[in-house]
Amino acid sequence: MVEIVVRLKGVPETTSLDELRKMAAHAPCTTLILCSLDSGHLSIGEQRQEKKCLFLLTNGRTGGPASSENEVVVEVLDFYSQLEHSQDFFLPMVGEQRQEKKLRSLLPNGTHVCLFLADKYLKYFDRMLSDLSPTVRVAALAGLTLPFQTVEQRSFNNSDNGSIDLQQMQNVCMKFLPRVADCCIDINASVHAPAMKLLLCLLKEGFLDEFEDEQVWDQINFCAISPTASVEMRKNALEFVIEQLEAFDDLEDNEVVVDEERTVVAKIDAIASWVAHAITGEKTTVANAKLAQVSFADYVVQSLRSIDEHSSITTNWSAQLRAINEHSVATTTSNTTADKKTDAVKQLVLMRMLMASVKEEVGSVGDADFLTGGKKSKAKKNKTNTSHEKLSIELLKALPALFVKFSGDSKMLQQLASLPRYLIHSVFSLPQRKADFTKVLKEIRELYVKSTEEAVLTQCAMSLAHMAGGSHARAVDASKQMMSIVETLKGKISDLAAFKLSNGKKKKKGEVDADSEFALGLALTQFRILAKRVDIFDKFFDGDVEEFVTTIKECAEKRIEKCKDSNQTLEESKVVVKEAMNVNLAILAWKVTTLHAGEDDKMAEEANEDLMGDVAGADDENDADAGDQASAIVSIRDHLVELCTDALELKADGEAWEEDTTSEFAIFKATVQKAACESVSDVRSICAKGLKNAANSTLRAVAFTDDSKLLTCLTKYVKSLDKSSKAFTNGPLLAIARDLVANWDVVNRREAGVVLSNINGSNPAASKLVSAFIKIAKNKDGVKLLEAHMASLRSTYEDWQNTQPEDLPEKPTEEEVERYTEEEHEHEDKYNAIRTQASKLSSSLGVTKLSNPKMSPAMVGFVREGLRYAFSCPKNDAGEDDQEQFGDRLSFLGAVKPYLSWIKKEVGGKREIEGEYESREREFRSSLFFQEDVHGEILKAFGDDFINTIVTKKRKEAPVDTHEDVFGPADTESEKPSSKASSSMLSIAEEKGDEVVDGMFDGVKEKGSESKRRKKQ
Repeated sequence: MVEIVVRLKGVPETTSLDELRKMAAHAPCTTLILCSLDSGHLSIGEQRQEKKCLFLLTNGRTGGPASSENEVVVEVLDFYSQLEHSQDFFLPMVGEQRQEKKLRSLLPNGTHVCLFLADKYLKYFDRMLSDLSPTVRVAALAGLTLPFQTVEQRSFNNSDNGSIDLQQMQNVCMKFLPRVADCCIDINASVHAPAMKLLLCLLKEGFLDEFEDEQVWDQINFCAISPTASVEMRKNALEFVIEQLEAFDDLEDNEVVVDEERTVVAKIDAIASWVAHAITGEKTTVANAKLAQVSFADYVVQSLRSIDEHSSITTNWSAQLRAINEHSVATTTSNTTADKKTDAVKQLVLMRMLMASVKEEVGSVGDADFLTGGKKSKAKKNKTNTSHEKLSIELLKALPALFVKFSGDSKMLQQLASLPRYLIHSVFSLPQRKADFTKVLKEIRELYVKSTEEAVLTQCAMSLAHMAGGSHARAVDASKQMMSIVETLKGKISDLAAFKLSNGKKKKKGEVDADSEFALGLALTQFRILAKRVDIFDKFFDGDVEEFVTTIKECAEKRIEKCKDSNQTLEESKVVVKEAMNVNLAILAWKVTTLHAGEDDKMAEEANEDLMGDVAGADDENDADAGDQASAIVSIRDHLVELCTDALELKADGEAWEEDTTSEFAIFKATVQKAACESVSDVRSICAKGLKNAANSTLRAVAFTDDSKLLTCLTKYVKSLDKSSKAFTNGPLLAIARDLVANWDVVNRREAGVVLSNINGSNPAASKLVSAFIKIAKNKDGVKLLEAHMASLRSTYEDWQNTQPEDLPEKPTEEEVERYTEEEHEHEDKYNAIRTQASKLSSSLGVTKLSNPKMSPAMVGFVREGLRYAFSCPKNDAGEDDQEQFGDRLSFLGAVKPYLSWIKKEVGGKREIEGEYESREREFRSSLFFQEDVHGEILKAFGDDFINTIVTKKRKEAPVDTHEDVFGPADTESEKPSSKASSSMLSIAEEKGDEVVDGMFDGVKEKGSESKRRKKQ
């Protein structure tokens, strides 16, 4: 606890606090402020709101220093001696959570923090604005803002401003303006909003009228649409921008508004012009203007809704629509005409503002589940319904004309096509809106058939689904339009899929060329987008679904088969194959979803009614239908799996093909294999292995259990990818990890090991994803996770073994020696990476203890399996131990070593591992293939390092059993491993943790592996 000493000049130090309170209470315009500093935190104890007091913190006072280190002196100025300067004092200077040492060093020794409106006091804010603590920077900004806020509040209350003259602050504020502007982008977000409040006050008082630094202006203004700014910051910044716009100026006393809507339109246009100017650069055009930047207009709408004075702008639909239709020339904040590209981008901003306003209004007044597609709530206020209906009517009337006006602008159409799904269904049923509904539906239907951009197609599909849904009177009309689209696309796909592939340069009629292939890919894309939004196969598809699936599957297979032939349209064909997989997947997903929904309905019916006899009879009657249904779904699933397998097995012929990653074939291969990987992951989630235990016979039939061949292809594909790219993490790795989590009860350990191997590498995103995967898997079944750890380490280790450098010839050249040395270093680095991978995997299981207690017993089994593998000998083609590879796996002990940390503290487990190691070592030494000069050195390097991690002190000092029955007694001291050397190696290992011990390979480099040594001989 720090003592607070309060002293008034001219008052004896023996005066008590109660007496000080009485003295302050009788002062005409001041109040004593008592403070306490508890645990290093300063808090204001007592303050009267109607009176203010100036106090300053120093590390001493006139007449003597502080009496102790735990004393902070609060020196209250003599009020009467300062009365001639000002009658108002302000106290925002010291924020909360200021430690005592920082309080003492806040300003140089002897300097008083005075808040009088004079430059000689205000100048100290410069130092506080640059203080290392954000609390001090916020307090300094608040101190400069408080006089403006006080005057504004008194003006609002029609009270006298007293002697506060804000012009006295102009010199200091203008001097500090660049620093205040920098506070808007301060590293600490808490400083942003106070800085913008101060700038807004300065702008309103006219302090910035003569300021002409455009860079500073742009920096401040951009905060209104900055995605990194807080909501409050963007609101204050937008008010700052609005103060600069002429359209928002107050009317003169004798000025009369003839057209109020025209005034609102001018304001909307002015804001849109500024946003367009802010997001456009020298190279920006309408074609390359990113909607991600145009979406900054959303922040403007959100801020406008929070400003009471201007919130009505966002709900004035007629004014917003009028602003879009009138298309006035864009202007800047200085009221100068902008260039053509800015004017064109302004149209995108106006449309985005309309869409954002609609979305915000629907979210606030519409049904809670309206935007999410949930069931409509019955309890709803009439006022909000009326607001939503008014919005819907205005938009429904205006949309047909807007579609016609912007028919050639894809970016505008993308935003227009999204608006119908925000309209309430009750408006569609109004007789006077039938013509408008029909026009909008027709425009969207034509746009969907003609458009080639996926973003536009997606918005159209969502709007069509919304208009065809519900129970309104026009739902049938929308459904007919949906059926018309489906039939058109189906016919186009069937016709184009029948074209023949040809190797000729000149394509004949009926043969695939670039145009026909592009049209087929587009048709499949349109079909896929619609199929993912609506179950078109149940409501709008007329024909045999299996036959349709077979058609597109065979079409895609032909393109995979012929992709290496000459004169193929691979650029267009890759889209055909990819979309064929996606369409097939969408059909499968809807079919299985229908099965689940039917099973849920059946279970609900059985739970509510006792119809056991009737249900059994119904099952008997529907057995044949269920069998046909299961057969159809399995056929669709198998078609997709076969297509994906063909794509994953696609290989290049020759090294030249593999090296050329920019060729059409390489791009085709990469595209279709990525699509196949993602489709396979979805198939295994939809037709999960767990369904084999379902009660429903049809669900049991669709379970995908025979995936061994597919997994082999998938594993090879993932290992061949560049794991450092973000596309790998967000694509194949995420797809496989998601599928593994969904099927963890029947997980394939080898596949899980492929995912785990990415915990160590140059891609931080992949490591983060694997860590999240481990956390989920650990809670599901920790034992299976350990099995996956072993599969991952063994797979990585075997890959490392297969990359051993080629032996040097008898008389190597300098280049060959240099190459061999470099390959040796790379090989060693790869082994170090294996040990690092093992260390990270082990650390992911817990901190000081295993986070899943069930893993403790399994950990002993894990290490024992590692020992078995390390001491095992690879087999030759005859299935017998391969003498040339005997002892090559001993280095695997380094990958198992990090897991010993979980066994050290368990006496039973530690003894079991010691016994297992001794048994394996004895068996290893007794082998006919064992050679002391080769295998003994390897065992000493890796084995001693491993076992000394958990071995008892007695074992460390004892010599290793040399098994006299096999080798005879150890006659010389040199034949015994030195306990001192073992301890030294252990100490190095302990210092460096679970990473690789320096010099680990020193004893092995000369000898090499046994297989390499025999090759040299």
